[in-house]
Amino acid sequence: MNVVPPLGGAPSVTAEQVLDECQKQGIVFGVQKDDIRRGIEKAEADRMAVNDVLIAKGEDAVDGKDGQIEFKVRIASGNKFMIREDGSVDYNEQDLITNVEKEQLISVVTRATEGVKDGHTVRGETILAKRGHDVEITVGNNIREEKLEDSIRYYALINGQLLTDGKRLTVEPMLTIKGDVGPQTGNINFDGIVLVKGNVNDNYHVRAKKSITVQGNMGGGALHADEDVIVTNGVVGKGRGLVSAGGNVFVKFAENAVIRAGGDVNILRAALNCNIIAGNKIVCTKEKGQIVGGELKARHGIDVKILGNESEHKMDVFAGSDFFIEHKLRELIQERKKYESGYKKIVLLLEKLEKVKGTQGELPEKLRKIFIDARKKKTLLGIAIGKLNEKEKEYLVQFDQIFDAEVNVFESLYRGVRISFGRNFYEPEQTKSRLRIYYNTDYEKIMYAKI
Repeated sequence: MNVVPPLGGAPSVTAEQVLDECQKQGIVFGVQKDDIRRGIEKAEADRMAVNDVLIAKGEDAVDGKDGQIEFKVRIASGNKFMIREDGSVDYNEQDLITNVEKEQLISVVTRATEGVKDGHTVRGETILAKRGHDVEITVGNNIREEKLEDSIRYYALINGQLLTDGKRLTVEPMLTIKGDVGPQTGNINFDGIVLVKGNVNDNYHVRAKKSITVQGNMGGGALHADEDVIVTNGVVGKGRGLVSAGGNVFVKFAENAVIRAGGDVNILRAALNCNIIAGNKIVCTKEKGQIVGGELKARHGIDVKILGNESEHKMDVFAGSDFFIEHKLRELIQERKKYESGYKKIVLLLEKLEKVKGTQGELPEKLRKIFIDARKKKTLLGIAIGKLNEKEKEYLVQFDQIFDAEVNVFESLYRGVRISFGRNFYEPEQTKSRLRIYYNTDYEKIMYAKI
């Protein structure tokens, strides 16, 4: 409403007249009587027009809230690089895969709510409150849905890769790399099965909670799987390649690499200058079936066609022990060295503080606190070192145990090959053929027989 003061002695408009006019126009809701009166009074008092006086105000409907989806896992950003702490860029570490674990809560969808309150127009018409919009989620493979009163929860049924566009959820147990693992993919870390249809390039690694299959070659990189590792072609390790499996390893050939398997290491053709550790056996009996150089360790022994070569290439073969215990023993010794170094530093500090105490009679407050903390650390480090010493004794007992094991050479065993069972070893003085070498626990010595 615009209010103009009267001119030439004409009568003023009154609030009642305005309210009557509102009734005639059908304006019946939210009439601002006080604003109308104040507008008229101001125009009268100031003898000036007052414009845009609010005479009525409608009421918006209060609609229900829209449903929302909240992800409880970190969704991969899609970045093809990682910024290191020093500000440099690492293109090997890319953020392209969202890993989830079995029974992990993936997302929570809150349901939309009903309209809260209807609204009104200034003419008294009702504006109905609307229900919020629901989030529509399509459930794909390996997703469990749990419906609650006010929300829906989605869980992964398996370890794997979460695929989502915000409207569909699915967990795939296998990650397929269509080409090479390299600059385009970065390193691969996956909670399921990984299939690489190309090669794994130098300086890149693949880690999987289940198995890894590489249909090409592996270079100076690393493969780590909780289950099996299969390299359809070969491992050209260049002195830094590593294959590690909780289960078995299968490779066509290997050279200058480290191979570790909780079960068997199976080499189809040949191995050259490799360090191989097997929780069960090393097997190389097909095609050429030759292993030359390096160091072989297998709890239950080795089956091979040809061991060594005519050049009498030096190599060591160990059988009959738990060589993973040996690895744990080395790690334990390294850890104990750190604790012992810390313990010595604490002892020196306490000796210095004792001297200060002897000179001054009493340590200042700050030094007294350091003294008390140092004594606590000394006690804790002493306990930790004691536990490591006990663990070392256990490991040594386990490592000294010799298991049933044998080295079976089905064609040729050359000089330069040293075969050890515990502290006992056998080294042929000349080329042998079709030989079985084993440790006789009754006689406590290495024996051999023709195959």
